[in-house]
Amino acid sequence: MDPSIVPLHTVRVGDPDADDVVVCEVRGEIDVSNVGELHAGLAEAFARGRAVVVDLSRVHFFASAGIRALFDACADHSPDRPMAVVTGPGVRTILRICGLASVAPCLSDREAAARACGDALSGRRS
Repeated sequence: MDPSIVPLHTVRVGDPDADDVVVCEVRGEIDVSNVGELHAGLAEAFARGRAVVVDLSRVHFFASAGIRALFDACADHSPDRPMAVVTGPGVRTILRICGLASVAPCLSDREAAARACGDALSGRRS
């Protein structure tokens, strides 16, 4: 690959925090041509931690394939494995229209999303 070409997307998975929450950070454009990387990133994030924050705040195009990947991730993991989504201007409206908030909290920043996951984990432990 030509090093001068900037990829249209990146998917990075971090290490678990103290509450065992892992961040899957997504940037750029997600469509049918690269949604497999999003699926892989979500699977890796759930393998690393008990809860996942999907940070879409730097995504400026999110096709239906990406939306499906988020719904699939929620469906594939039991309720004791919570997921929260950080939305940005590029995805906030489409995720609201699609009803993602009915299966995962959609919040405006990572801290709030991590707190929502931590609260869900604490509630499940009680």
